Amino acid sequence: MRAVGAARRFLSSASIMALAAMFAPERAYATCTYDVSGIGIIALSGDTCFAAGVYSGVPPGGVAFSASGTGVITSTSGVSITTPLLPNAYGVHADGGGQINLTAGIADVQTSGATAYDFFASNGGAITLASGKIKSTGAGAFGLYASGEFSTITANGSPTIQTFGAGADGAVADAGGAISLMNGGAITTNQGGSIGLVVRGSSSTITGSGLIVVSNGDSVSPPDTGAAFNDGAGFSDAPGLTLTDSTLAATGTAAFGVYTKNGGSTSLSGGSVSTAGDSAPGLWASGSGSNITATNGTTVSTSGSNAYGVHADTGGAVTLNGGTVMTSGAGAFGLYATGTGGETGVPSTITATNVAVTTGVDPGPGTGATGVLAEAGGK
Repeated sequence: MRAVGAARRFLSSASIMALAAMFAPERAYATCTYDVSGIGIIALSGDTCFAAGVYSGVPPGGVAFSASGTGVITSTSGVSITTPLLPNAYGVHADGGGQINLTAGIADVQTSGATAYDFFASNGGAITLASGKIKSTGAGAFGLYASGEFSTITANGSPTIQTFGAGADGAVADAGGAISLMNGGAITTNQGGSIGLVVRGSSSTITGSGLIVVSNGDSVSPPDTGAAFNDGAGFSDAPGLTLTDSTLAATGTAAFGVYTKNGGSTSLSGGSVSTAGDSAPGLWASGSGSNITATNGTTVSTSGSNAYGVHADTGGAVTLNGGTVMTSGAGAFGLYATGTGGETGVPSTITATNVAVTTGVDPGPGTGATGVLAEAGGK
């Protein structure tokens, strides 16, 4: 599994200040360190800046909006940002307590360089947006990325997020970052090695309602491709990944629907999870302490061979309350619990209440597909 967000080169606040000093116009406003129409805005501590219109990014780093310290950038109408073809470019970056509020209209942001960020909140930075089109075309780029304790990205509307590069994720929260998408929206990734939603680290969270998340592309180094991934995120009293009435789909080979590992906790209420490729599990909890709970009629379906509907292994646990699990491929078990958790010896478990499980009918599609199977210590 690739380390999402590892070895990234973040632009520091010191670098931002240097850019502001180098390129600030002579008529710079007293309340805004750098504000050039059509180029970008840099708000340092004490600054209050206002944004509207079209921007291309401050040279040489290609940062369109940057707020740090107590700096604030607020839109007065819609904004459109297209950064140049540069690696590590930033469309919108809030760092170290900086705030960026783009709620007065549509916020369209597009990056094209490798490892670029459309929206990035770090070290306690906060970004709020209404809606808009968010697009990245570079490899290893991100639509939304919140990293660090108290770093937040909140969408009050229903944004459309698309990534087209390899290893380019739609929305990522790590190291205590939080992303809220509670008013719908669509997230689509279009290359292998990419994941729609990623939450990593015990205090990181992603919450969403009414989302449509689609992962296109075959897994490059399984499991590195899918709709939603929880890597160790969760609390004693709350999950790290919480989705309500959302539609999650993965179309590629070995591309998962929802995958939780390393003690992560995931909650699904209603909605649906589907996969279309071979060896592409619907719900998958792996490792001691890892758990997925699906309630209020969540529908899980797979159509590829050896694509398990619900899979718990090496001590993982899945709880289903209501809903359906349907598989149609050869060797695609409906519910499959196998193995125990390494040193802990905790059995893998699947608990299903009022759940309809359907597999393909022998000798047609679904040959060798058992409805419910527990083995090697699974329950």
